[in-house]
Amino acid sequence: MGANHDGQMLDLLFGRFGEVVTSTDARRLAMPADLMRRSGRRGDTVRVAKAAFVRTETWRTADAWNRFRLRSIGFVLAAAEQVFLTEAAAQIIHGLPHLHPPPPLPVAIRPGDAHRGPDRTVYGRVRTGHLPPHHRTLRQRARVVDLAYAAVDVARHTDPAEALMVIDHALRHGADRGRLARLTQQMENYPGIGLAAWAIVHGDPRSESALESLGRLAFLEADRPVPLSNVWIDDGLRAARVDHLLPESGVVLEADGALKVNNRPDAVKVVNDQLDRERFLRRLGYAVERYDFPTAAGRRGEIVYRATRAAMERGNRPAPTSWSLEPPERLRGWSGIRLTGA
Repeated sequence: MGANHDGQMLDLLFGRFGEVVTSTDARRLAMPADLMRRSGRRGDTVRVAKAAFVRTETWRTADAWNRFRLRSIGFVLAAAEQVFLTEAAAQIIHGLPHLHPPPPLPVAIRPGDAHRGPDRTVYGRVRTGHLPPHHRTLRQRARVVDLAYAAVDVARHTDPAEALMVIDHALRHGADRGRLARLTQQMENYPGIGLAAWAIVHGDPRSESALESLGRLAFLEADRPVPLSNVWIDDGLRAARVDHLLPESGVVLEADGALKVNNRPDAVKVVNDQLDRERFLRRLGYAVERYDFPTAAGRRGEIVYRATRAAMERGNRPAPTSWSLEPPERLRGWSGIRLTGA
């Protein structure tokens, strides 16, 4: 009887407040003070931070990054009001792409003198630093730095690959390049800020995936002209949108994501559509090369080599000009097309 009643209260509690609840949430609904302790003993909930809990089933089915997200939310819910998640915690809250496993504990920031030492607990760390009011927001009940600040803070703590990925994503989702650059100027003495500034200069709002960002990085690392992202190629009757185009050489690069053709009922159609698309592009005079995530993550020089080889195979033929950054006029407004800004 008691367990059933506790279960009903937990349903009400999580239904009201979401994936992560606190003892304070339970008190707000006038629930028994020891409800969360009893639910933990029965295995119905898991403590993720001080006085913060998630359903055991939610925790059991979450991957490493989602467990980190839940711990991060719990950590900041129990923190002081002027504390905001940042670094990897803000990265996962905002849905920024990641290349590496999550860190052991979330990091948050409070506005103030950056020379003040951090506060550490078993659930996370709070550092002090530059955080203007307009870079503070609320997501998933959690106080968190906004998308622009998150992208800069992640970029300065990581490597060039992930830095470019997160800046591309932020630009694609509305972050202003000038605002990002101003942040790096305001944080000019912060460790790693030069990497964030580099990524902002080279960021591309037209890049639509982490894989495409890595494909572009291959050319930046090789000090070669960087391909244009998500370009339309059109012969007047048919149009195709390609992941990358090197306009001077007429080489198209396609980024093959996690699409699997094995064990798919439409595997034959997927392969045939891809072959038909390549025939269309080659007929218009383009060379076509493909790359996948393992290549982009660990062997980026091979992408540049493939593009160079393809350009050489085209010989001295003039590069085709049947491309544009915007869709053909006849396709604009069609609901099946997702437009890309310049």
